[in-house]
This record gives sequence, C-alpha cells and structure tokens, in this order.
Amino acid sequence: MHELSIAQNILSMVNSRVEKEGIQLEATAVTVMIGEFRNVDPESLEFAFDAMKPSFEFCRNCLLKIISVKAEGICTKSMHSFHPEKQNGFSCPICNSAIKEFKSGEELDIVRIIISTIDQGRLECTK
Repeated sequence: MHELSIAQNILSMVNSRVEKEGIQLEATAVTVMIGEFRNVDPESLEFAFDAMKPSFEFCRNCLLKIISVKAEGICTKSMHSFHPEKQNGFSCPICNSAIKEFKSGEELDIVRIIISTIDQGRLECTK
C-alpha cells in the first residue's frame, strides 16, 4: 500500500511548512491533486493520512481534501486529445494510435495548505 508513504510525505511537507511559519499555528486542511493514472486509491490515502496525522505536531487536526484529475492524452498519429481507457487499449478512439504524452492524469501535488492560529485566524499557502 504505497498510499501510506504518500500520506507520510504529505504530512511531513505540511508539518515542515507550518513549523517554518512560527509557533501557535497548525494546519487545518491540505488540498492534494491526484491524477487518474497515479494509481492512488483516495480512500486508502485518506485512511493512512488520518491514522498518521496524530504523529505530526502541526497536523493533528488537519483535513485532507482530494481533487481527482481525469486523464487526458495526446495521440501519436494525429495529436488528438482523448481520455485513455482500458476498454480501447488506451488508444485514441478516433485514429487508434497510441498515447504520445499525457496532458493530465499523472498529477500528485499539494496545491493548498490552510494554516490557522490558535485564535482561528487563517493563512493560506498555495503552490
């Protein structure tokens, strides 16, 4: 289950970021973009994140928000943009050529961290 190591890395990055901001702060939410072709199970990631967050001083009350990104590829033959699917062999449905590159679907990025002070003031950190 590689979701455990992904959750640990997210928590570690968020914890370090909050620590740099100063005392009396905590992360209240982190938003992560995950591409369809990253092979990350969102439920497993949420479970691992929630199980591990008590171990991170500045993330104990942090919520994980996941934005799922649909895969979009460009074909090799005609540069068509398409959604790669297993039932068509991940080939372009228009010309049947292979994927040249992905426009989206391989993301795994922290895009927003919300940090709150003890008196509930908010500071947002974006990518």
